[in-house]
Amino acid sequence: MTVQMEPVRLSRPDADAPGLLRHRAVVDRREFSVTYRVSEKEHQRRQSLGTGAVTSSRTLAALLALPQFTLGEVTPLLADVFDKPTTNSMALIIDDPDQVRWGMRLLAAPLEIVEIEVSARSWARGRETVHPLVGLGPRVVRLEGRLPRNRGFALTEASHYGIGIVSSDSELVLAPGNGASVDWNVGRWRFTEIVYSQFLDLTSRSSTM
Repeated sequence: MTVQMEPVRLSRPDADAPGLLRHRAVVDRREFSVTYRVSEKEHQRRQSLGTGAVTSSRTLAALLALPQFTLGEVTPLLADVFDKPTTNSMALIIDDPDQVRWGMRLLAAPLEIVEIEVSARSWARGRETVHPLVGLGPRVVRLEGRLPRNRGFALTEASHYGIGIVSSDSELVLAPGNGASVDWNVGRWRFTEIVYSQFLDLTSRSSTM
């Protein structure tokens, strides 16, 4: 499947649409449409420093272990991450005379996930695709066919998992839950970086056409 830009289409008609982008994404072999808002400040900072998307879980774990506005001790098991020159724009690192390494995270999330949508012929198939994306953002199944015969059970199940349902005629049957983890974790950050990587590829491709 080719990653490609799509018109912005949200399940919630009253959602704040200005500044939103949407593309057909592939992450860990799962296909879906993702709507997001790029952080202009972080995007411009990365562009000026020549820093693209950071998709290494280990690098993100090392960064996440650092405080953002003050110095903190670097986790010894992840200290080698900051030996690479490519991390100079991601964190401020200081080695003191006692051979203790201190650091402060400079990198921030490049975008905000607004909605993740999966189109499926059945509720069961859509649920299987979107359920593993829990904690990454609001999730929606857009049904290509009819609603399940046992509509009550499907709505109960969707509500339990926090998944929204939109009918084939674009009726919002059930609004999605918030969907994002309370804590900012490596998995959630890596997801935004992969989406950002695809955004960079798409915008670069369009600028050369």
